[in-house]
Amino acid sequence: MRGLFLFVAIGRTGVESKENTKNDVEEMGRIIGNCLLFRFEFGRLWLTYLTQSSDSRNLKLGSVEGEKMKSGLKCFVLAVAAFVATSGQAQAALIATDPVPQSVTVIHNGLRWAWASPVARQFTGSNELKVPSFHTGWRYATDQELLSIPALSLFQALAGGSAAAVPYWNTDFTHVDESDYSGGFVRSTPDNSNWESLYVTDSLPEPSSIALLGLGAVGLVLAERRRRRRARDA
Repeated sequence: MRGLFLFVAIGRTGVESKENTKNDVEEMGRIIGNCLLFRFEFGRLWLTYLTQSSDSRNLKLGSVEGEKMKSGLKCFVLAVAAFVATSGQAQAALIATDPVPQSVTVIHNGLRWAWASPVARQFTGSNELKVPSFHTGWRYATDQELLSIPALSLFQALAGGSAAAVPYWNTDFTHVDESDYSGGFVRSTPDNSNWESLYVTDSLPEPSSIALLGLGAVGLVLAERRRRRRARDA
């Protein structure tokens, strides 16, 4: 019965809103604790069982103590599974490494834009929205810059979709609301609302891109010199 209760609790943590995740994990911890305390004898009983002969083991498994052993072991296995499940549930989605890849952002009006969050508040349930400077070089967009935000289709075209950048600034959220974006409910600075949040940084080519451009320019110069030399020789 307790094992069934554990499975129900695990399922509940997976389907309820993320705002209730913290409470679910705490409840799961209480359930696991009660389960292990209730079955504290199973370790001793199993040790006794393993030191007996085969015939004695068969008799033991048919006894009341044998049922306690099986039930206790089942409870322990379920507790471990529940711990693993809730640990995975509680793991933060936040990606803290720098830099934020260009592949999760779009370039528009000389800036790199990141669709940072589906909300414009620091805390929403268990989620925390980090400030732009959590990643080097990022900042809030100015009101003037927000007058010309990237088209929704630019974010949708990203390999990871519109929400590709969300894990870089949110501890829990991994989604955005495209209908809000289409409706113009977009901000950058926090205002405790459910509006979409955009962050920006200066759109500068990566060093590798600059190097490639430099090599290309050198190649063009050499090709032009070669063409002129051939023209003189002719």
